Amino acid sequence: EDGWVVRHISFAWTTGALKARAKNVTRRHWKDSWALSWKAGDYAFAYDKNPAWGGSQIAIIRLTQAPYRENSADIPIEDWVGEGFAYMSEHKELVDGLTPREFWNRWKTEAEEVWVVRFEVVEIIGHEVDPNGHHDFAGEGQTCETCGFSRNSDWHNRSRDD
Repeated sequence: EDGWVVRHISFAWTTGALKARAKNVTRRHWKDSWALSWKAGDYAFAYDKNPAWGGSQIAIIRLTQAPYRENSADIPIEDWVGEGFAYMSEHKELVDGLTPREFWNRWKTEAEEVWVVRFEVVEIIGHEVDPNGHHDFAGEGQTCETCGFSRNSDWHNRSRDD
């Protein structure tokens, strides 16, 4: 928590799966320089759409490994669940206007290089925080109920203008 860098990832197509904790991997068309700046253990704020377009923070995630490149034709079958597609299929949700199966099949048949980002959901945010994720310490214990950081974390000592 002392090395926090404020970053965000939008989960516009898979918000429901993320909020249900039914998603732990995402694939991105990132520039190499951006992807290579991330590492295992980095935190990010998850949004329901890009915050520049009015998105709201829905979670805090932590990368479980550094992003890596992969050809979409080589996506492992277990990532069907990890991408949240099993959840979305069950709840009749679409991915970019397609059923999860149609979207998955497009990945497989129209192969492209993507960055794979594996993560864990640290906290689902059920209330408003500022666009950078700053918030007052929540709870009575030594761990914040919003972000999971300790009461004495540098995160809670930062001003909202940082």
